[in-house]
Amino acid sequence: MRTSFKALSIAAATTVALLSAGAAHAGDCKQVSFKFQNNMSSKIKVKSVKIAGNDGTWTEDISNKEINTNSSYTTNKRRMNKLDSGATPSYMTVNYDSWDAANGKWNKNKSKKFTNRKACSDGHQYFFNMQ
Repeated sequence: MRTSFKALSIAAATTVALLSAGAAHAGDCKQVSFKFQNNMSSKIKVKSVKIAGNDGTWTEDISNKEINTNSSYTTNKRRMNKLDSGATPSYMTVNYDSWDAANGKWNKNKSKKFTNRKACSDGHQYFFNMQ
């Protein structure tokens, strides 16, 4: 009888430890898209978004998508392998080039960091106001 009571006590202690460790996330955030609104005075070419998720930092490729002034672009939906559903990214940094019309060339390797992002949920769209 003491053995079953001991086993029950261990199971209860394990359950309490797991519950007090914090909320578990629901796995990778799925079907996430990025929307870029270009409010700059020139067209831009979005190259990538660097994301600090709950499982590490990585870069999502945007494939040099060119966006004219006062226009927007929305990516296809994707899976966030290092950002769980319910987790909030620490930051997201958009890496882009901007068009220098006066000199007829791209100003390369610019970036804009976005903080205060919302928690990810399946089907979420992150909005980037480029200004």
